[in-house]
Amino acid sequence: GLNSPLNVAIVPTQTLTGAQTLTIPINLKDIISRLTLFWSILKIKPGMDSYPHRDIQKIELVDGSDVLFSMDGGQAAALNIYDRKAHTYWSGVSINANSVQSWYSIDFGRWLFDEVLALDPSRFHNLQLKVTVDPALCELLCPSGDLSLYADVFDEQVPTPSGFLMSKEHYSSITPDSGAYTYIDLPTDFPIRHMLIQGYRDAKEPWLQVSHARLDEENLKRIPFDWNLERYHLLRRTVETPIQEQISSEAEDTGAYALYTTP
Repeated sequence: GLNSPLNVAIVPTQTLTGAQTLTIPINLKDIISRLTLFWSILKIKPGMDSYPHRDIQKIELVDGSDVLFSMDGGQAAALNIYDRKAHTYWSGVSINANSVQSWYSIDFGRWLFDEVLALDPSRFHNLQLKVTVDPALCELLCPSGDLSLYADVFDEQVPTPSGFLMSKEHYSSITPDSGAYTYIDLPTDFPIRHMLIQGYRDAKEPWLQVSHARLDEENLKRIPFDWNLERYHLLRRTVETPIQEQISSEAEDTGAYALYTTP
């Protein structure tokens, strides 16, 4: 068959000190099914100051001015979980003097080594991955982190993909109207295969981040989706695999501290 998998390191482990943006040229000639970014920091105290994905401020795959992928770490992790039905994106270890490890993938196909949808680097002129990191967000005062980048590519028998999956943040609002719909015009230049709605309210359940969602066409002439999201969440629990996450941490007698699971 065409599935001749090969995993190659584009960036072996590299230590990044302080907040910065790393630009990585993608010089591979092989067809790419998946890029995976690994990130690791060393804890300097008990507890956590935020989610591991907060350190990954932005992941962008660009070809000149064309943006092929653009998300922050949390968005990329959420997309990985929903696409693969995976239960987590980080190691679940938060122990002083130990590493907190997390990983973020860009999937160009519907599954790993999809022969129809994959990224062909030869179709681009200046393919680059830009990663913006800040090692001091999950762990305040952490001076540096280790970054690695790997590619899952086709080897030997090579497919001819018809295209690839793009993933981007389409709309962002810091202070949407409370108790009212926010209307968002969706793009029409490409077919849409997936939409994720992200919201964040501290200490609230997932279905209270965004309470309702509706998808409509031509001023409500057709309504493909219209749900109270708490009810939709309860419905999906009957068909989706639940996400179960464990955290290993130490007991301390110096006071309470916070741990951050997948939000």
